[in-house]
Order: sequence, then structure tokens, then C-alpha cells
Amino acid sequence: MTKAVHSVYPGTTIVPDMVPYATDGAIFSQAGIPTYGVSSTFSKESDVFSHGLNERLPVESFYNGLTYYYVLLKELTAKHLISAGRRQALPAHKVRS
Repeated sequence: MTKAVHSVYPGTTIVPDMVPYATDGAIFSQAGIPTYGVSSTFSKESDVFSHGLNERLPVESFYNGLTYYYVLLKELTAKHLISAGRRQALPAHKVRS
């Protein structure tokens, strides 16, 4: 996760967080499946409009989120493919620096 965050926000400190709302993770956890949540949106408090009449996301945060998820999933799947002995080439993607 650190590599993914730093791909769009270099030097950002990563800290665990708990959220006061429910997710589908509760169902998976109850079934014994380890579950973690991650977010690709990093916004100033003044830019958070979740679930309101004017719900929106800054355009830059949206595109940074695409890069974040690309790097995160690439890292997670590459490690899985290597451990399974099936290293495959992944499509090229321009990562913002």
C-alpha cells in the first residue's frame, strides 16, 4: 500500500484508520476471511462532500485514485503470480510521479 500511496503522494505517512460506517467487509470477516479496506481518495476536509446533495470528488483526486489502484493491484497480483510460479507481463501504464 505504501508504494501505491507514494506513487501519487510521495512522502505521505501511512497510518491505520478506523471508519464509523459499515462495509461489506463485515460479512467477509464473519466468514473468517481476512478483510482490509483501502481508499484511493485523499482530499482536504473542505473538499469532502460524501453522500450529500452536492456529492463530488476533485478531478485530480479521481485520476490520482486510478494510479493508486493500478499500482496497488499490480503489486498485489505480481507477488501472487510470482509465488504461484506464473509471472506474467502486465500492460504498461504511465504512473504519475
